[in-house]
Amino acid sequence: MKLRAALNALLALAAATLLWLALKQPGGPGSADEQPLLTTLGKDAVSRIELRHPRSATMVLERSNTRWRMTQPYAIRADADRVNLLLDFLGARSLARFPVIEGELARYGLAEPSSILILNDQRFEFGIQHPLAPNRYVRSGDTVHLVTDIINQHLNSGVESYVDPRLLDGDFEIAGITVPGLTVEQRDGRLTASTGSESADTVARFIEEWRHARAMEVRARGEEDRNAGATQTARIVSGDGSVIEFRILAREPTLRLGRPDLGIVYEFPAEAAARLMSLGPAARAAQR
Repeated sequence: MKLRAALNALLALAAATLLWLALKQPGGPGSADEQPLLTTLGKDAVSRIELRHPRSATMVLERSNTRWRMTQPYAIRADADRVNLLLDFLGARSLARFPVIEGELARYGLAEPSSILILNDQRFEFGIQHPLAPNRYVRSGDTVHLVTDIINQHLNSGVESYVDPRLLDGDFEIAGITVPGLTVEQRDGRLTASTGSESADTVARFIEEWRHARAMEVRARGEEDRNAGATQTARIVSGDGSVIEFRILAREPTLRLGRPDLGIVYEFPAEAAARLMSLGPAARAAQR
């Protein structure tokens, strides 16, 4: 049995070496520019993306017109730039391919795939990296392909990295903002600060800070956030009367704003607290 196992290992290594040599030959059978695309599906044709991992939540993204939205595990806007990076996989070429043999899938990490990507109704299962080249085994239907490993980091970057880092939709109409010690609301047809002494330009700049606020990181709520004991909130009111509430979890060393309804946290540099929690920076900018 030991001799047979050793022989099988040597044969597998020899096959891998031959494949690597073929891939290295300019213009040879493994030359990328002469190999077929893994799929003919184009980016513009994809309207649904599902990403599965064996030990984490399944992510589902759906496109309506040109906008991507995450529907699972969170119901929120998706980061279009990150989605586009994931869809770059559609340009992958099959550098080598062979029929699926069920008993051999474990050798390529495909008996239990590290991740499964479903684009519309096309399913791709990801195995291990080739031992001698920066390529990865991918199963599609009844075929195992070897493709350039350009997508693995995006497959494993975490669901939260696909959440749009902006606090608000680009077309969100802000009708009011309440933060500790300050309220901006509609009075006599215009947005006015509760301090009563700030100019219209100052209030407008404050509103724009919130409209364009973009976190440096979005992540799942962790133990540190649960133990923060946050009692202060920021409330953003839309034109239709709906409210988005953020818990102010911390202001230093970073500003952390939590969405209790979703269980996610937006993290900003500490200096963002001054811009989002007071009119001071907006007032100074309006005076320039």
